[in-house]
Amino acid sequence: MRGFLAELGQDFFATFSPMSSLTTIRSIFAIANAFVQSRIDTDIYVKLPNGISFTDPEGHKYKNRRLPKLLKSLYGLRQSPLLFNKEIDAFFQTTLGFERGLSDSCLYTKTVRDPKTGIDKFAIVSVNVDDIVITGDAEELIMNIKQQLADTYNVQQFEEVHTLLGFRVKRYSDGSFSLDVQAKIEELFQEHPILASKGKATSPMSPSYKYREGVPNTDLEVHVKTHFASLLGSLIYLSITCRPDLTQALGRCSRGMHAPTFAHVQMLINIFRYLNSHRDLKLFYRSSSKPIDEYFRQTAAKQADLTTIIDYD
Repeated sequence: MRGFLAELGQDFFATFSPMSSLTTIRSIFAIANAFVQSRIDTDIYVKLPNGISFTDPEGHKYKNRRLPKLLKSLYGLRQSPLLFNKEIDAFFQTTLGFERGLSDSCLYTKTVRDPKTGIDKFAIVSVNVDDIVITGDAEELIMNIKQQLADTYNVQQFEEVHTLLGFRVKRYSDGSFSLDVQAKIEELFQEHPILASKGKATSPMSPSYKYREGVPNTDLEVHVKTHFASLLGSLIYLSITCRPDLTQALGRCSRGMHAPTFAHVQMLINIFRYLNSHRDLKLFYRSSSKPIDEYFRQTAAKQADLTTIIDYD
């Protein structure tokens, strides 16, 4: 498949496929895989590799003298993600009666009433190109979704989510679960081993720290300035997935994205020193019977700046 030779307006007309936001993903569990099940939207022919042949419906065998016509999209075509998104959108909205989210076009929801208890139950589905994440308390509806996916797209296996979009999901016996990006952090330090040099930091950004003036002169400082945008982008991804502790420091450091000063280089080095000594931090989710506003009021009692926000009605 030589999708890179496709020409806009002739072989495809659009390529954009929406992605579910990480905010949505962080709150959803079970996962199923399905892709390349959508019908192609233009005439595309495939050149068979050497040694491969096919037989037509009349029994004639061909090798390289005929070009088979694609009936469905394949990996390698630029428009495949878009075509599958259109396919799966019609499947959930038209076939299953789900509603598509207004703020997140990859989120689908449906509420059904339990005939036995009269209580409304729900199912939530998030579509991420070729990954479908399903959760909810409407067990019969979820079973129906799985059966429909199996019948329509030949999905053979459904399993609990363990990794998704670069982060790991771990469940615990008390019903809580955690999200972490430790594998991504390990990869980052393996790619840039100089960042794991000596030096520790207890905070991503210390307000009392005084940055030195001058220019980068050590190997570490030169390396960080050379790869500043790339390193900063990697950290931003970590912060929006499972490491909110990095967010404020990265906000300050991002001001030097395109023209980093020596102070920005020192800031980024400090963030990596903190990350190196706190690689295994996780984002925990626990169920609680205590209302969320009670937590805010307890916090406001210690921090007067929050009192105005909490008491505002």
